[in-house]
Amino acid sequence: MGAQCVLVAGPGGTGCSTYAAALARAYADRGRSVLLLGTDPYDDATSLTDAPADGLLRTATSPDDAGDADRAMAPLLDMVGLDTRLSQEVARLAEAATVRLLWTIGAERPPGEVVVVDAGARAVDLVRLAGAVPWILQRLAPAQRGWLATSRPLLAAALGSRWPGEQVTDQVRVGLARAAAAREVLIGAGSTAVVLAGSAPQAKVRRVVAGVALGGAPVTAVIGGPRSAPHDPPRWRSGRSPSDQLTALEDEARTGRIAGVSWEHDGADYLWRMPLPVIRFRELSLSMVQDDLVLESLGHRSVVTMPTALRRCRPVDARLRDAVLTVRFSPVRQDEPRDQG
Repeated sequence: MGAQCVLVAGPGGTGCSTYAAALARAYADRGRSVLLLGTDPYDDATSLTDAPADGLLRTATSPDDAGDADRAMAPLLDMVGLDTRLSQEVARLAEAATVRLLWTIGAERPPGEVVVVDAGARAVDLVRLAGAVPWILQRLAPAQRGWLATSRPLLAAALGSRWPGEQVTDQVRVGLARAAAAREVLIGAGSTAVVLAGSAPQAKVRRVVAGVALGGAPVTAVIGGPRSAPHDPPRWRSGRSPSDQLTALEDEARTGRIAGVSWEHDGADYLWRMPLPVIRFRELSLSMVQDDLVLESLGHRSVVTMPTALRRCRPVDARLRDAVLTVRFSPVRQDEPRDQG
């Protein structure tokens, strides 16, 4: 199985749109069905690509049902007191546009279709939202009127008759399913990211790589820029054709070297692993808050919900070696606190 999603990231002005358009065309030339997505309808890869007659390449900058996404958002915004005009303004924000891009990614697509996302400088926000939106909606799902009345009586009294009830509950469930599907595409099995360095300062490139990796998308390569450190992602020459780089991406996917977050048994303990290139251990902060592992580094923050098997465990050791973070979890005794700073 080849790559299912390629996220093209990088600081502004490094050529992400040109590269994403060429990569999508290269996939289509090899017979793969491709969906090319952009974050800016006026200046992204979709404006550089004409859909070919063979129908293998589709482009999109915003979901066809963006109106549905915004209408689903409206009762939630109204619930917290925003009137219609303010709700419309919120829906026009760049951050809301990124959420709607997730809405598109989470839609059903033909089997085997590869998604190429021209995310550029917004890549970090996109992968962070891919993880955060399901996390938020999972916590909104039980927020029904009865639950509020018993556990948050003051909030229930303040909302009064404005609580939209089952309508919001149903919309949250639909949104959760769509957000979970988008997360699986962007940072699930078979997803990968390439970062274009161009002539951007190394510090900026490093921050993009770190942010994308913390968001859960494994970074396969950095294109251009100075030579990398031993455990950083491989550097590909900027003059190398997208077709040749596509071959390398597909080889990585087929051999299983594109690996995201994973965990395994180790006796009574569990080992949880996450690729974290370019980050040094002294730059990394870890804490456990209820069922979530919170990671912070280089100005980025990621909240990772632990698998069910690890929710009665606590972290006892963490190591960052060969660009992979490994956290050891041990079962918690009844008399032990679980949260760890």
